[in-house]
Amino acid sequence: MSQRQSQSQQRSLARRFTAIFDWRSALIGAALMGTIVALINLRHGLAPALVAASKQAAYTLFIAGLVLRLCERLAITYAERWWGVALATIAPTIVTIGATTILHHLRGTPEPWASVIPTAVMGPPSFLMWARRAQRRRAPAGERDVDAGESP
Repeated sequence: MSQRQSQSQQRSLARRFTAIFDWRSALIGAALMGTIVALINLRHGLAPALVAASKQAAYTLFIAGLVLRLCERLAITYAERWWGVALATIAPTIVTIGATTILHHLRGTPEPWASVIPTAVMGPPSFLMWARRAQRRRAPAGERDVDAGESP
């Protein structure tokens, strides 16, 4: 195999990966959520706080990118705007809150319920905004929301 073919295959693999995983959002989310969970659990000592933060950051890093792509796909797949946005908000919210609850109830998180609260509070509005953004980006120019700051 030539070097050119190898580079082409690598680019193709990278495109497929980014089609199912939003790595930028995953990195930002991992840093943000890990920090919040560390602060929530800090009163139990540095080591337990770091364990909880590491679990949250790793989970967010690997799962958030996939869940955000799921949100986008659901929002775009369904033609009716309200149904696509509703499904794209509810399904990822259930998956994320459920998985985060399980994650923090495994050994090592001193404040498991308090560690789930940031996900439960920040998740639904984030998914709603992400779904609306995905629909606006996919809508033909004449159908874009004028109130969204985009010109018709």
